[in-house]
Amino acid sequence: MHETKRDEALEAEIAECLRSSKHRAIEASCAFGGSVIAIVPFLYGHALHRYGDPFEKTILVLSMCLLPVFLFVAGTTYNLWSHLRAIKTIHR
Repeated sequence: MHETKRDEALEAEIAECLRSSKHRAIEASCAFGGSVIAIVPFLYGHALHRYGDPFEKTILVLSMCLLPVFLFVAGTTYNLWSHLRAIKTIHR
């Protein structure tokens, strides 16, 4: 009985970490996606291309910095989900 409570507590703790990690993954993907979408109007052939010199490089650097953040958070979320699934399989 004591072991079952401990297993349930472990699953609940991992589930809570996964829940907060999902929120961070959504925030990181929105930030990265928004920065990538913000580059589009400044590309060649688009309306704001002639005004894009100072903005284009800044947004591009921002996108380059947000990519590893997005990958790390998404990878961590996937690992937590996989770990929770494995723990539930073991406990059953």
